[in-house]
Amino acid sequence: TGEVWDWNAKDGWKIVPGSESQGPNGIEASPDGKWLYINLWPAKKVMRLSRGQTPVSKEVVDVSFQPDNIRWQADGSLLAAGHGGPNVQRVIECLRKVCPDVASVVARIDPQTLKVQEIIRYPATERFFSSTAALQVGKEIWIGTITGDRIARYPIQ
Repeated sequence: TGEVWDWNAKDGWKIVPGSESQGPNGIEASPDGKWLYINLWPAKKVMRLSRGQTPVSKEVVDVSFQPDNIRWQADGSLLAAGHGGPNVQRVIECLRKVCPDVASVVARIDPQTLKVQEIIRYPATERFFSSTAALQVGKEIWIGTITGDRIARYPIQ
């Protein structure tokens, strides 16, 4: 479990109301700062949470994998990348080694509707495993790995 914290010069550190959740991890703020998009890694979910609103608005959407990082894309969508496996324990076991039942996964998320579209599911290989971040570059999705020593490139269909 955990929560998201916010800092400003006037008040210092404070918990973002409504952010208490299972394993908050990767995070993005909307361009206007009114919304946070937070990956809930062990829960296989992404949360949209309001900032500075009373009452707090909170929506959670299921994804098919443990989402690690989330990033805005030029088209206004969000890409979440992470680890797909049979369960959390198996994914943790396979973060630093190749396991045939674990995959690198990327999903595109519409920030308005929270519609999720899985766009990449790539089984672990010696060449690439344990995706952690994704970015669209032209007509490709570039994916980084937790090992930090390689990037995979996938054409957009």
